[in-house]
Amino acid sequence: MFISYLFSVILYITFFTGLLGFIIKRSHLMSVLVMLEFMVLGLYLLLMFTYTLGDFGVCCSVMFLVMSVCGGVMGLSIVVCMVRSHGSDSYLISSLLYC
Repeated sequence: MFISYLFSVILYITFFTGLLGFIIKRSHLMSVLVMLEFMVLGLYLLLMFTYTLGDFGVCCSVMFLVMSVCGGVMGLSIVVCMVRSHGSDSYLISSLLYC
């Protein structure tokens, strides 16, 4: 009982550490994407830890993983387009409205 509680607390700390990094490190788009993926990893592990009792949990976690990978690929393609057009992924150099 104590081990499962400790593991869930560690996963919540993982998620909130990613959220704090997302709030603080917003100067580059790549660092924002890394923090978002860190948050998704914490949520995925929490989902796997919570729903391991039934078959629905495995299906739900695989769907979550597929959607998070699709979101990561979209973010990475935006970074590549921004670096090719502006030379950097810094928010200070260019605005995303002009892309």
